[in-house]
Amino acid sequence: QVVMHGVEEQSCKFKEIITQNKLNAIDVLFFVSKHIAENHKNMNQNVHFDLQKYYPEAWTVLSEHNKKHIYGKICQNMEQGIQEGLYLNDLKISIIAKLYVQQVNNVSLIEDMNEDLSFDEILRNIFVYHIRGIASEKGREYLEYKLEALDTKLP
Repeated sequence: QVVMHGVEEQSCKFKEIITQNKLNAIDVLFFVSKHIAENHKNMNQNVHFDLQKYYPEAWTVLSEHNKKHIYGKICQNMEQGIQEGLYLNDLKISIIAKLYVQQVNNVSLIEDMNEDLSFDEILRNIFVYHIRGIASEKGREYLEYKLEALDTKLP
C-alpha cells in the first residue's frame, strides 16, 4: 500500500506540474529526468534491494508500475512530440518506448560499471541520445537550445 501510494502521489504531482506549465514533449522529459536524478540523490539505494528481498509483493507492484505506467507515459510523450512537430512522425512508438524505459532502468548498472560517470551524467546522456534519435529538425534545434541554456546555468 505504501508503494502504491508513493507511485500514485508522484504520478499526480507530475501530471499537475506538466498540465499547469503546458510543457512541450521535450520539456516534459527534461522535467522527469531532473526529478529522477533528484530522487536518486535523496534515496538510499538499499531500498530497492530491501523491497526486492524482503517485500517481493511490493517489489512486483513497483516493477509492474515501471513496465506499464512509465511505458505508457513515454508512449504518450512520443505522441505529444509528434503532434507538436518535435519528433519524427514515423516512429515505432512501442519499440522505442520499451528501449527508453529499459535504458533508464539500467542507469544504476551502467553507473556501477563506470566509476568515472555519475548517475546524473549517465541519465543526461541517455536522455540526449533518446531525443536526438527521435527528434525532427525542429525538435533537435529545441533540444540544442535547451542544452545550451542549461550549460550556461551550470557553474
